Parts: sequence; structure tokens; C-alpha cells
Amino acid sequence: MVQIFTSSGLSRLVHIDLHTAGQCIPVAQMGGGRLIFDEPVALPDTVGEVRMRIDGFPAGAPAVTKRWRVLLHAIGDPSREISANFQPIP
Repeated sequence: MVQIFTSSGLSRLVHIDLHTAGQCIPVAQMGGGRLIFDEPVALPDTVGEVRMRIDGFPAGAPAVTKRWRVLLHAIGDPSREISANFQPIP
């Protein structure tokens, strides 16, 4: 979970998860052609889906979920960082 502060000083909570091979793995950060995890993960070259849920703003507004199809380029050993290609899912 990541907390993002808006220009008005209010914050939003952001949850990012990787869904692949029947697993749901929390993601610390994404972007720049990679996924970064809090703990090392061992994954093969595979496809999955990244889901980012942004809690509602202002308070009471519905949460927004964004999704990407992702192709992972594993390195074999457990790692906190894995290269990935992202494709937005409408």
C-alpha cells in the first residue's frame, strides 16, 4: 500500500497487486518497465495482470481500479525487482 498526497495536502491510499499463476502478490512500486516488490519473489517468464486500486477522493467517492496486462521477464533467482512490459486493459 502506498499513500499519495494531492496538491491540496489530502492523501489517497494506493494498493497494487500482481495476479499470476493463481497467486496475488503485493507490489511496492511499478513503472519504468519493472515491478518492485517488498520481498524477493521467484517467478518464471510469464504473463499476469497488475491491478492498482486508488481509494476514493474526496472522502466517500468510489475507489478507482486500473489494470494492466503484464509480461514478466524473470531472472531465475528470487528478486525484489522484475522487468516487465505493461499493456493497459480498458
